[in-house]
Amino acid sequence: MRPSTAAAVVFAAVAVLCGCTAPSAVDGPTLASPPRSADAVLAVIGDVPEPVAPGSAFDAANVLVSRDGSPVPDVTVTFHVASGPAAFEGEVLAVQTDADGIATAADLVATEGTGDVELIASAGDASLTVRLEVE
Repeated sequence: MRPSTAAAVVFAAVAVLCGCTAPSAVDGPTLASPPRSADAVLAVIGDVPEPVAPGSAFDAANVLVSRDGSPVPDVTVTFHVASGPAAFEGEVLAVQTDADGIATAADLVATEGTGDVELIASAGDASLTVRLEVE
């Protein structure tokens, strides 16, 4: 390969890898998109509620909502039972996070039967599954 051809190949490879493009038809400066912060993250805080008997209430489940490592207050977290013998008074429980970014799911009651319960907490695009048990 001739040196000029090799240089052209290297230049083309660098342009592709760097994301360089041909100049646009629009003159003047262009604005870069601002960096996007990380999406919200959900995590269980404290202990997962202990197994309960049918007809009994579970201890409250606490979920922390954080973004970029900091708690996020005043965010709506929805809790719903995806499967298993448990229910809230309504199908979905919606709770606002407190000043520490914590949302508490209270009043979850074990219904008839036994087995595993999948409790889903979600805020925006983030979700978390908490596994509970009715014995």
